[in-house]
Amino acid sequence: MNSPRTGKRGDRQTNAAPPTRKHLSAHRDALHAQLSKTVKQRIAEAVRSKVLDLSSLGLSLIPEDAKLITDLRVLLLGSNNFTAVPANLANNFPNLEYLDLSRNSISSIPSTLADLAELRVLDFSENPALAGTTVPAAYAPLRHQLALFVDDESVEFKEDSNDLNDERRRRDRVTDEDDSDIDDEDSEGQAGDSDGDDDDGESNMSRGSYRKQNDLLEDAALSLHKFLRMVKDLEDAADLHSLFSRLAAAKDAMFFKYLSKRYPKGEDLSDGDSVLSVDSDRSSEGFAQRQRAREHVEYDRKEKEKYVKASRASGRSLKASRLAME
Repeated sequence: MNSPRTGKRGDRQTNAAPPTRKHLSAHRDALHAQLSKTVKQRIAEAVRSKVLDLSSLGLSLIPEDAKLITDLRVLLLGSNNFTAVPANLANNFPNLEYLDLSRNSISSIPSTLADLAELRVLDFSENPALAGTTVPAAYAPLRHQLALFVDDESVEFKEDSNDLNDERRRRDRVTDEDDSDIDDEDSEGQAGDSDGDDDDGESNMSRGSYRKQNDLLEDAALSLHKFLRMVKDLEDAADLHSLFSRLAAAKDAMFFKYLSKRYPKGEDLSDGDSVLSVDSDRSSEGFAQRQRAREHVEYDRKEKEKYVKASRASGRSLKASRLAME
């Protein structure tokens, strides 16, 4: 039997109606409402933390409410739909230390961001539209204190020779001494354990806290090594590597908050090599040190549990004997 809709045999008529404008509009409104809720939540968190993560939200403008956080330290706008750096960004957030604009469609780098006196990282990586452009000369004097990531090799600095001659005085001093300092700090950070209580529940909580802290340290180490490898590709790697290694050794809160947001857990941090390929021998040695520290902590925890259990058994036995005497 031919179909009444098309006249072709075997094409059955269905009752499913195509989506109407009303349905599509309702769907868009629902998505917009969810997006707005997420944005509001992140802005509310940023008021306290000074870290605003608006990554991967399909934004092309900075929300007006976000501009009220004038003491913001970290701003992440990666993986969005920006085609240009938001206007007045430097004026709205004068205290920025870390700015991520990676994975957008930005086609030029404005010189105004060089006015941010506290800025340490400016990330324009994975912006294909930047290919063939020029970095303004305003950034040249900042090369020893600002990590400017632009991953396309055709992007060039518009150089001011006088400034560059002054600022390049220590370019050839790239060493790996700071890496060993970081490994030592990681070992010291993992060598301690929180005091346990007599209660089994609290003991379990201590074990859970230890595992969580250990996971956080491992994630931070991976993010840090990824970041430092990127820094080593920059022109003034010596000064920048030293700067960020000192921040890591000092456990600078904003630096590690930036790293955890910019390089979240689960993202490929290997760059095709070993995740700790900055210096394989030194990285292996640092990992072995951390592993030994973890084993010592685990041994101390088990010994403490044995002591607590033995004390309880002795206490119950003494109590039972007293009751028997009464």
